[in-house]
Amino acid sequence: MDRRSSSRLVLACLAALALLACSGKGSSPPAAAELSSTVTFQGAALVGTTVPLSGAATATAVADSTGTVHFGALPKGSYTLTPSRPGCTFAPASATLTLNGSSTTQAFTATLAPRISMGCYHGLALKADGTVWAWGANGGGQLGDGTTANRTTAARVPGLDHVVAVSAGSGHCLALKADGTVWAWGVNQFGQLGDGTTTNRLSPVPVTGLANSVWVEAGYVHSLALTAAGGLKAWGLNQAGALGDGTTTNRANPVDVLGLSSGVKGMSAGFFFSVAVTTGGAVKAWGANAYGELGDGTTTYHPQPVNVTGLDGGITAVSAGNRHVLALTSTGGVKAWGGNQSGELGDGTSTDRWTPVDVPGLSTGVAKVVATNYFSLVLTASGGAKAWGYGGDGNLGNGAYTMSCPTPVEVQGLTTGVLDLAGGYYSGHAITAAGTYKAWGFNGYGALGTGNTTTVNTPTDMAGF
Repeated sequence: MDRRSSSRLVLACLAALALLACSGKGSSPPAAAELSSTVTFQGAALVGTTVPLSGAATATAVADSTGTVHFGALPKGSYTLTPSRPGCTFAPASATLTLNGSSTTQAFTATLAPRISMGCYHGLALKADGTVWAWGANGGGQLGDGTTANRTTAARVPGLDHVVAVSAGSGHCLALKADGTVWAWGVNQFGQLGDGTTTNRLSPVPVTGLANSVWVEAGYVHSLALTAAGGLKAWGLNQAGALGDGTTTNRANPVDVLGLSSGVKGMSAGFFFSVAVTTGGAVKAWGANAYGELGDGTTTYHPQPVNVTGLDGGITAVSAGNRHVLALTSTGGVKAWGGNQSGELGDGTSTDRWTPVDVPGLSTGVAKVVATNYFSLVLTASGGAKAWGYGGDGNLGNGAYTMSCPTPVEVQGLTTGVLDLAGGYYSGHAITAAGTYKAWGFNGYGALGTGNTTTVNTPTDMAGF
């Protein structure tokens, strides 16, 4: 080949390479499409919400500080996103998207059903708009209004909005905001407010060191928080090991519950003990155990979680009372264990049970369990309320003052239409589908929120909402 022919060949090759570069051939492949979603409540980012993804690929991601869930680059195909968070429902409930080369974002909006939580003689109501209302005893500032004056009607807790969960302890309260922070107020003798002090607070203050929380539970004088990663944090009184950190040292700041840094889907804080449900439906318990409330077949206290006998699966929720526990099964049945002096286990006896027993007549059809001080409540799947155990203050709501009722009875007038139930020390409370708030039982300090201090044995309308 002569020099002229060789030059023509080189020029032709260079031209071909230029054409390839202009057409995109020979360059890096285009980036894969990215999938993300946003999760909000009342216009605020709902931090910590879990969004599983299934379809052409599977993954699970958690909403960040902006409420955004990032799945990153994914192959082309169809995907379904289904957000999940305790206490919340979402619109849409799920969404199916197709990635075909361009990035896509799906928005989800959370809504709340109104909820109610009771301490000893004070209560909290969480409205659907994310505001918190309180009533009853206020000697330690547990109403959060900056005073220590009792109140017989509900009033809004100042400074709290975008709240997605609340819980009332004996004299303190917890509120979880959409941004994943936890706020506390009221009595703080043992550090149960988690702000690093033992100073009572008349208004809400942030719990230190907590982020991405998705649920809270206030016990008698200790507190629990569930993280988006499925881990448990605890703080407050620990003399019987209720914090589960392997010690009996009180904590004024949150600490990890041993062995439960992940895999937890629900929990409850009792008098001096705690209970949790794993994602596999097993139950763990720790703390005081004088009445068998840990359900491990003994009365030995444990400062770290132990397995509840026979409940290694199939449980969806638990509720811890003064000295007994109720568990809800996946089939809508109820298990009970612990102290039973007043018939609070509902098994027809007054015999303490150190391991779980069935509550007769409640093998199916139950939607929520509530263990409180010497008595129990359940919300049925059909919207009815039942109660059993101690009823000497009219707190069973059945029109009587019965010292011991060891089997379930219906709460008068609440056979249908109940959205949520809660129990105080000697009172019962309900929110109805009609939007009314009902209360019955002992009414000292204004615990019923009915505008007076008159004890009643059937549901009565609350006031102030």
